[in-house]
Amino acid sequence: MTGTAQKVFFTLLTICSLSVSIFAQSEGKVVQLKPINAIGEIISVFEGNDNIVLVKVTKADTAKANFEINENEILCTFQFGTKPTDGDPKLPGVKAGDKIRMELAGDRVGNQWNYRVFRYWEIKENSSSPKGEKPQK
Repeated sequence: MTGTAQKVFFTLLTICSLSVSIFAQSEGKVVQLKPINAIGEIISVFEGNDNIVLVKVTKADTAKANFEINENEILCTFQFGTKPTDGDPKLPGVKAGDKIRMELAGDRVGNQWNYRVFRYWEIKENSSSPKGEKPQK
């Protein structure tokens, strides 16, 4: 996305979030999701926001959840941001193209789903060397 398209998208997202929040207050309750384990790929990290990400969920353990999320692209917030966290090597930060394993939670307000990643691990790619072969020096 271009910078202008991202700004327009974020503005629309903010307006929708506010209107959903107002609608939910008049409609009633928030439905809390149980945390699930999922695997996904970061599609985009939105410039100007250090915690909003577009993620394509490739696999999710939704046995205990009341929704299906596999093979969906979702907007979600990262609890501790998308930048590397000082003093915690387990949170190295994320960028487009990264594959991660995550603990995902959220809630539904009216028809709007809000997702939050509160823990994640980077999935390292396997080396291309055949099993047992020593790497070149």
